[in-house]
Amino acid sequence: MTNKELFLHCAEDAGIKVADYTVTKVQDYVQVVKFFGALTDNGVKLGMDMASLTCSGDVEVTGAQPRHIRLIEKDNGCHDYFKFKGMVMLNGDLNDPESSPEIFIEADEDIEWLQEYAQDGYPYVVECRYLGLEMESEGKFIYDKKRIEEYFDIEEESYYDSEIIVPLVKRVVRNTKREMLVYLNVQECVKRHSGSSIIYKARNYTCDDLINAFSDRYKEI
Repeated sequence: MTNKELFLHCAEDAGIKVADYTVTKVQDYVQVVKFFGALTDNGVKLGMDMASLTCSGDVEVTGAQPRHIRLIEKDNGCHDYFKFKGMVMLNGDLNDPESSPEIFIEADEDIEWLQEYAQDGYPYVVECRYLGLEMESEGKFIYDKKRIEEYFDIEEESYYDSEIIVPLVKRVVRNTKREMLVYLNVQECVKRHSGSSIIYKARNYTCDDLINAFSDRYKEI
């Protein structure tokens, strides 16, 4: 089976409706996590663009409790996290192997995370995004700005002193704003919308706003 065929099979197996030239809204977090888990298990390669201008040609999407999504960007070594609000799946001609299924994901405002970490957090690039460090050996996260800056200092010193041991960490980004945040497509399919432009221009949309924007060509099911 092709990646597209596997994608459609995984969607239907997760209870997500698909048909020619349709758009489907999914708000069930468990259903969404099941769907993305099946895509990973079947080796379906996805490309991604974000409203933050982050992009990846090889991304894995997983659940991260409570009700969060983790984007594992295999080609840039970063993980993005956000609280899930809703998802829109767009399908063109199901029988055209070049026509890509497309996904838009709306993030929710992450009030709980902000209440706990925002005051001492490390603002990253633009408002409502924060840098963090995941201690890979312990599975713990550091969001305190002072501790992150201390790590960067050690990392810089290690360039000049080989005896300095730098803790093994992975950089993560916490996206905490309610926005249309993520666009995904099946990489092997070349017929698709300009997702990077759409997700950036429509970042203040909701799932319903996006469905309405496509309503002249795609029927909601």
